[in-house]
Amino acid sequence: MWPMTVAMNWTRKSVPAEVARLLTEAETSAERIVALVRCGLGGAAGALFLAVIVPATTPDSLVARHLPYILAFSIGYLAVGIASFVLAQPGRFRGWMTWLFTTLDLCFWAGLTISVVVKMKVPTNYFIATPPVVVTFLILALVSLRTNPLLQTYALCFTVAVFVCLFVWVQNSGFEEAQPPAAVMELLQRPQNFMRLSMLLVMGLTLVCVTFRTRRLVDRAIVETTQRNALTRYLPPQLADRMAQIDDRRLREGALQQAAVLFVDIRGFTTLAEGVTPAALSSLLGEFRSIVEAEVHAHNGIVDKFVGDSVMAVFGAPEAGADPAADAVACAVAISGAVDRWNDARRRQKLEPVVIGVGAHWGEVFCGAVGHGARLEFTVLGDTVNIASRLEEATKEARCRVVVSKALLDAARAQPGAEAGWIPLRDLQIRGRSGRMQVFART
Repeated sequence: MWPMTVAMNWTRKSVPAEVARLLTEAETSAERIVALVRCGLGGAAGALFLAVIVPATTPDSLVARHLPYILAFSIGYLAVGIASFVLAQPGRFRGWMTWLFTTLDLCFWAGLTISVVVKMKVPTNYFIATPPVVVTFLILALVSLRTNPLLQTYALCFTVAVFVCLFVWVQNSGFEEAQPPAAVMELLQRPQNFMRLSMLLVMGLTLVCVTFRTRRLVDRAIVETTQRNALTRYLPPQLADRMAQIDDRRLREGALQQAAVLFVDIRGFTTLAEGVTPAALSSLLGEFRSIVEAEVHAHNGIVDKFVGDSVMAVFGAPEAGADPAADAVACAVAISGAVDRWNDARRRQKLEPVVIGVGAHWGEVFCGAVGHGARLEFTVLGDTVNIASRLEEATKEARCRVVVSKALLDAARAQPGAEAGWIPLRDLQIRGRSGRMQVFART
């Protein structure tokens, strides 16, 4: 069983459990399709002989004498098809079943081929053109549905071995005395048989190559899709594609880098929520988040998280942009303007306007995946995040829309002062920090 186990698991070396699960699902689905084809072939072959061929043959004809063998093969193949379909179900299917049922397919085909050649005493010039030979191509095609190159190679070697053995056996059986007419001999000489066998080998090898390439593409697609789906659990969607190529260990280790952090919050949200229906509240939050997210994306930032009526956005992490500090400053101003336009629309609808506060700071942050198991989350952490949150809270006391640190304006190369629209506030005491911080506000 060791070689078979290696063959079944050749694509599962060092792959995540989720990838192995998806591969098993694909193999199970392919096996069900093959099982249905088996049922169709077995049933159709038996029905064809009983309904069409038997009535048209005489009792002493060659077909009539071999009818029991043909019916036995048809019924047996139908039974294998039913059994394989019953087993090829989620929870029942095992990888070794593919090898077992493929071997049964090959044995049925070999038995039918040998039966026709031996019972009818077909010479070598004829048996390569007998009906069972046509089934060879169907068997190999069915095997290719499994997208397993080793299984395809096994089936090819099996069929070629059967043909070679038949050639050798027939050559020494005396069947060659039954010579066909001269015209047929001219058409079916041994060189043509050699060419047919060669073409069978080439076709089989081609299917092996196609299967190998298809399997690699399927594996790659499943791995990349699984990685992307895993990343979307803790990455903003616009970063999932770019980050899918980064090793999970690197994401967990994280990195320290300079970035801007921005917080947006709705003022008096609790009071506002008391006077509206749940549907209206849901609509308000949805519109607010859409406005903020659109401006953040427009200014090359990412929304780190939504928490109730608050939004946290990051500029310059995990990948630094051209000028993340300037983007953060521009985004803070743009959000304020977008909310003004939203409030104009709300007033026309006789709805209460929304008041927001925006705080932003520039500094060093840790960015990476934090948490454990299924609760991983990509985020930024550090003193810079805490300060940005405190600046957003400071908009309440300052009675303004936006409060940013001088460090952010300096990093953005923005001109502080009233002439540039940034009003200096008295130095702010940040809770949990010693000393004061120079900040600027925008109404």
